[in-house]
Amino acid sequence: MNEVTNIILSLVSIILTSVIIPYIRTRTTAEQKKRIKAFIELAVAAAEQIIKGEKKGKERFEYVRDCLQKCKIKLDENELKVMIEAEVYNLNNNNCENKESNDKSK
Repeated sequence: MNEVTNIILSLVSIILTSVIIPYIRTRTTAEQKKRIKAFIELAVAAAEQIIKGEKKGKERFEYVRDCLQKCKIKLDENELKVMIEAEVYNLNNNNCENKESNDKSK
């Protein structure tokens, strides 16, 4: 009886560590990435609005990085740069599309 219990506990342990826990981790990571992406969108838009002028990318990057640090969001520097650049690209493309549609309507 004791051996059967040990075998069952071992099987449950294997299932937990190989299937359920990795699933929970990937799910949490995906949700966290959504929140981080949304926060970066807001921080980039704020940086673009607050820090005016040409050649201010470094200042804007530091602003976004500081916002993330204040909210205790930790990202690798390279991952952060990629996410910020992607958001700046999206922001600039949306602004260009809006400007083009406004020009056509006039």
